[in-house]
Formats: sequence, C-alpha cells, structure tokens
Amino acid sequence: MLPPIYTTLQASATVRSLLGNKPRVYRNEAPQKVEAPYAVWLVVAGTPENNLSDTPSHDRATVQVDVYAAGDGVCEAVAQAIRDQMETVTHMTAWRTLPRDAETRNFRISMDFDFWLAREA
Repeated sequence: MLPPIYTTLQASATVRSLLGNKPRVYRNEAPQKVEAPYAVWLVVAGTPENNLSDTPSHDRATVQVDVYAAGDGVCEAVAQAIRDQMETVTHMTAWRTLPRDAETRNFRISMDFDFWLAREA
C-alpha cells in the first residue's frame, strides 16, 4: 500500500554518499535534532483505480519528498540525487523551493512523485 521510497533511495550510491549508508530518509517527520542533510516523505494523496467490473487492481499515490540541508548547494545536490533515483521507478510531477525552516534555518526543496501501486492478489 505504501510506495517503496526508502528501498528505492537506499539503492542509490549517490543518495547514500549524501545521506549516509543507512540514508537519513524518514516517513512523515524526522527525529528531533537529526543530522542534516536529510529527507522526509509522506503520502499526500492516495486514490484507488476504480472500475465498474471489479475491485481496483492499482492505487495511485502522490508522495511528497522534502529535503533539508544547512547549505543551499547541499540541499540542491541531495534533491537532484533523490530526483534522479526516484525517476528510475516513477515520475516527478512537481518541485518547489520553500522558505528556510524557521527553527533550524535549514534550506528546503520539496518534490512530488506519482506512483501506480499494484494491489496484491
């Protein structure tokens, strides 16, 4: 039901070089005082592929991935690495730069990806 975000990103040597051998990629929110850079992902929309003759065979999930880093250049490098790896399994549908985090002053780039997830029979 959930897209394979962590395993997809862990498969990239570039992502691991930027976010650690066990990449700092978290679902919904990062732990307090986590080392930057890191990424957080969440499902922002999920829709079954309904049809008239049967139960849905697929679900569509829109996933938002936010990258946080102390430096602007590092934030962009991590976002590019994540984009490049994610696009091996899905399509990016949007990206945006956002204001720096008010508390940590980390830079932030946000990206959306759409997944078509087959339901298990």
